[in-house]
Amino acid sequence: GFSDDGRPVENARMIREAMIKANELGSFVSEHCEEKSVAAGAINAGPIADKLGVQGVLPEAEEIMVARDIVHAETNNLHTHICHISTKTTVDTIRSAKQRGVKVTCETCPHYYTFTVDEVKKSGVNAKMNPPLREEKDRLAIIEGLKEGTIDCIITDHAPHAEEEKAQGLAKAPNGI
Repeated sequence: GFSDDGRPVENARMIREAMIKANELGSFVSEHCEEKSVAAGAINAGPIADKLGVQGVLPEAEEIMVARDIVHAETNNLHTHICHISTKTTVDTIRSAKQRGVKVTCETCPHYYTFTVDEVKKSGVNAKMNPPLREEKDRLAIIEGLKEGTIDCIITDHAPHAEEEKAQGLAKAPNGI
């Protein structure tokens, strides 16, 4: 498989061509889905980000690109793999696509079915990751997606950092748990 390695391909034509070429090679593209124009921020957008005075990452950052890649996969009969999903809407979108016969697979991480954005209040920068921890409705949807088989596998997406890197505060610390 081919991956963007956490640097999403924002150009829709380019990712379409990459998906087609990967398919011609008997492979697929695995993508970190994040629409950068709405992804700036430290943690999930909402009351906790507001209270902590940090910019929040909108859930749509993930959901927009997931929908885009599914449209490419469906329209061109290609396989796409969506990395580390974290939102209810993403689970719903992938479930619907699979029911229509779209060749889409996906994964999530243990922290998305274990924690919510509330963990940031307790663990601070150690609960900062990309995509960010989401709301309880998202956590429950991830669990349901795993139970029913919408989500194909669990990965760690491990991104360790030294204490001095994480000591920069939520706005500047690197992502990783």
